[in-house]
This record gives sequence, structure tokens and C-alpha cells, in this order.
Amino acid sequence: MKKTAFISYSMDDSQLYVLSLISEYLSNNGYYVENSYNSLNQGQNFEFAVRNKIAKTDLFIGIASHSGVNSQSVMKEWEIAQINKKTSVFIIEDTVPINPAFEQGNLIIRFNRHFPEESVNNLRKMIEKEKKNENNSALNWVVGGLLGIAIIKLLSDE
Repeated sequence: MKKTAFISYSMDDSQLYVLSLISEYLSNNGYYVENSYNSLNQGQNFEFAVRNKIAKTDLFIGIASHSGVNSQSVMKEWEIAQINKKTSVFIIEDTVPINPAFEQGNLIIRFNRHFPEESVNNLRKMIEKEKKNENNSALNWVVGGLLGIAIIKLLSDE
């Protein structure tokens, strides 16, 4: 059975191509990709459908860029993933304001689109450390981390 990944995002429409690339990467690595926009069946409650999809997912990826307009939805979906103890990676542009307390105990990757290499290098170090664990959570984390590198590169100006 395929694993599932849920992508929650807040990006400008011009950056949505990143989601196609992420989805393709995940699909090629054995994941079925969900997001809040493909989670709703006709007549179904939107919030219930999203909660249900996140509760059943193997990997949660949150993405928030400065140009995004719906960061509150991403934060709510992140909270649902945390409540359900899902392997989660949150990639946030450094110009997006977040509560410093939120950064404590959560796997958050902050990036600067003008200088992405520092974030990419830190993420690579974390991935190498996590690769030593041989369990599903570690595998999901490694895949999420690799996607983090790709997202940072794609959203950077370089």
C-alpha cells in the first residue's frame, strides 16, 4: 500500500509550480499526495475532510512563503498533524512572522530566498543524522527533508 503525504501550503499563484514538482517527487518515491484542495468529496464538510486526510497521512509538509495569503489555514493543518503525531516538516520563509514559542519542539526550516544555501546545508546535516534511524518515521523525515531542500532551491531567487 502506498504511503500518503499531505501538503499544506501558502504561496503566491506564481509559485504553485513547486507543488507539481513536489507531488511528482513524492509520487516517484511511493507516496500518494493529498492537500486541502483535493480532499473534499461532494457534500462533505471541508474541515472534517481535511482533518480526516491529515489523521491518515504518513508525512505532513507545511510550506509558507511571504507572498502566500492563507498562512492561518496552514497553521491549523500543522496543529492537526501535531495532534495526530504525524511526521511533519514545516518550511517557512524567514519573512513570514511566527510566534517564537512555535519554533520550540517543532521541525521548522526557515529559509531566506536570497541566501538559501545556509538553510539547505543545515537541512542536509539533519537528514544525514536522521538517516541513521531505520524506521518509518525516519524515512518520512528524510523524504520531507529532501523536499525541503528542493523547495528552498525552487523558491530562492538564485
